[in-house]
Amino acid sequence: MIRLLPQERDSADKGCEVKPVKFNEMNTTLGRPKTMTDEECGPLHIYNDGKISVSCWRAGFTEWIRILFTGKIWLGVHFGQSQPPVFLVAKKPFKKNEEENHD
Repeated sequence: MIRLLPQERDSADKGCEVKPVKFNEMNTTLGRPKTMTDEECGPLHIYNDGKISVSCWRAGFTEWIRILFTGKIWLGVHFGQSQPPVFLVAKKPFKKNEEENHD
């Protein structure tokens, strides 16, 4: 059996965080589920076109060091027995419109 580490953080974990951030293409903000508290879940700024949702996250200093040395990022999804299709990328996943390129 696999045991997950608790997600609560103490004061020694400052900087050991990856947090959602606002970005230019965002067009809505998701609120927390009613089953969770503000401490467990905050607002998530996303871009949504009806087919895909994209959010942007920024790592704290300690997390950057951890990623640099391990090359790993872990994804956890509160979704019960399964996991919806997801992706992680380091490059911004938006293409500029041709009209924007001529401005």
